[in-house]
Amino acid sequence: MIALKIEDLKEFTKQLFTGETFDRFLVKEAAFSTFCSFAIDGELKRGFLEEDPDSSANSAAASADNISPVSSAGITSSVSADRFAAWKLLRPHCFQIIKGKQLPESFSVVLKLPAAGTEKFVRGAAPNLAEGTVSGLYLNIRYAEKALTCVTAVSYGQFTLDKSVEREWDESIRKFLKTAGIAAMEG
Repeated sequence: MIALKIEDLKEFTKQLFTGETFDRFLVKEAAFSTFCSFAIDGELKRGFLEEDPDSSANSAAASADNISPVSSAGITSSVSADRFAAWKLLRPHCFQIIKGKQLPESFSVVLKLPAAGTEKFVRGAAPNLAEGTVSGLYLNIRYAEKALTCVTAVSYGQFTLDKSVEREWDESIRKFLKTAGIAAMEG
């Protein structure tokens, strides 16, 4: 686990809220404090996403009224087999919450690598580690008191003394930020 202080707040938030840099991640949770507090639980409600038999009629009626219907049509393309929503799906809503003339008082976003990406990463970082030992790879983004910090985390499903996945995840996030042109320093 490492904490990386982001040096260019404007560039980072631009990429986080309007770019595609973080779109491969899922959202476990997010919280924003602006004129009031907003909390997002990233867990998907699969029943809501199931296709409604009347959805074609609803879509036609909504199109006639020039209203965008809430249906699974635009959502399912951003949904994986994981239980959390993709950042790509929630990003525009989060941007609407924070945009304005004033910076938010604070916000936090807990991003998670999708299960398939986690499995691939773990196999590459620690091929001898038992399956199911690592249950999640996280990037915790926190903005408060005019400072933005990214903290890496690894969630374990089983106890292990092997910390190679943690070291590799930390290094992977350093490289990810550098490749994205985001300056960060440890501390």
